[in-house]
Amino acid sequence: MFQPFSVSENTIRYTARSGIVPWILVAYPPEFRRPCRLYREVAAENGRTLRLGESVGAFRAVHFGRTEEEAVALFRDTNYAGFYNYFGGFGFAEALRFPEDAEKYPPPTMLPQSEWTVERLRRSKYALAGTVDVAEIPVCDQPEQWRCRLRVR
Repeated sequence: MFQPFSVSENTIRYTARSGIVPWILVAYPPEFRRPCRLYREVAAENGRTLRLGESVGAFRAVHFGRTEEEAVALFRDTNYAGFYNYFGGFGFAEALRFPEDAEKYPPPTMLPQSEWTVERLRRSKYALAGTVDVAEIPVCDQPEQWRCRLRVR
């Protein structure tokens, strides 16, 4: 069983206690580790021994095109449009924060819609867009540890 759009600490705790795989929307690699650590700790408290990153999913938008520009345009016109016009309004844009946002938009101030840009979603590694001849797209900052590369071939 899995839980889509997992963002909040409460959801991560609930899924870890219940043996549910959370699909974590937090994308920026250094921040993605935080809910993974929490999940592992709560799972251990409930009798499950897991490695860091085990039994969790990384929610991402992946788009391919003949050129990178075409892939980005496809992302912008589909997934991004849905995020900007719908999902962001439910607070899911909070998953796209960077450490520097804490000073500019300290919680509980939500990330304003003006910050929900195509570039932010790409920079955070939520949106992966490129050509199929790209052999690997790193989706975290320590791929050798996490085995977290998207293999295209």
